[in-house]
Amino acid sequence: MHLLVYVRNRRLTGTLEVRAADGRDGTIELWRGRISGARTTPPTAYFGTVAYELGFIDTTTLDATLLEISKTRRLHGNVLVEAGAISASQRDEILAEQVCRKVHQLFSLPPLATFALYEARPAADEPTLALDPLQPGWRGLRDRPPTESVRSVLALYALPHDSE
Repeated sequence: MHLLVYVRNRRLTGTLEVRAADGRDGTIELWRGRISGARTTPPTAYFGTVAYELGFIDTTTLDATLLEISKTRRLHGNVLVEAGAISASQRDEILAEQVCRKVHQLFSLPPLATFALYEARPAADEPTLALDPLQPGWRGLRDRPPTESVRSVLALYALPHDSE
């Protein structure tokens, strides 16, 4: 969470990579302090699954469009919009939720996971998605609070016990 706040406050652009010793990892794409994309290994939060779980599409639509994207290699969101199954604003809502879930997954990595931040020059055009990092960050803190860090900070301010 600290790193997401840092990226946000400094309005950084680039790529944040996080790696765990067990092979899990993730990449967060950043644009001017906002999240423009995320990937995880192993993969999580597929677009169609998120659209279905949010109630935007049914299983028949999901199955039909999964077949189409397997043949055409097109983006699932675009296929659903072109088919009239969802609107462009619903696609954007699904994308935001998908990225939140992927970033949230990175909170499950062990505390000793390593990270690297590669800065880049921001593109002139705003990306399709520009998500405030606090949104997925708060989810991660809620579900996986850094209890050891909190304990160590609280220990610094613990009052000595009376020996009565």
